[in-house]
Amino acid sequence: MFGLADLIRRGLVRVLGAELKGGLELLMGKALFHKIAVNPIQAVELLEEAVVAMNERARMLAGLTRQHQATCEDPFVLILIDELAAITAYLTDRKLRLRADTAVKLLCS
Repeated sequence: MFGLADLIRRGLVRVLGAELKGGLELLMGKALFHKIAVNPIQAVELLEEAVVAMNERARMLAGLTRQHQATCEDPFVLILIDELAAITAYLTDRKLRLRADTAVKLLCS
């Protein structure tokens, strides 16, 4: 990810991170992240916000192009999830786990 540092600094790449160990891993590089979620609720909300942004971008590009060109106003969005299973499989709150699973599936489709 450090290879992206210049693009992140220039605003062409926006990195979102989710890590349910209280930020143990991702907060070491917090300057590279636009947003970091460190608990289950924050992680699910981050993923759902990313789905909304993805859908908005798709509507904006529909009928014009299939290729997104990153700009400072509309950057490439990279989502980094440390321990995906912690969000999609191990959450004890069933409703929250289903929301996470749905968001991840939508983002990956």
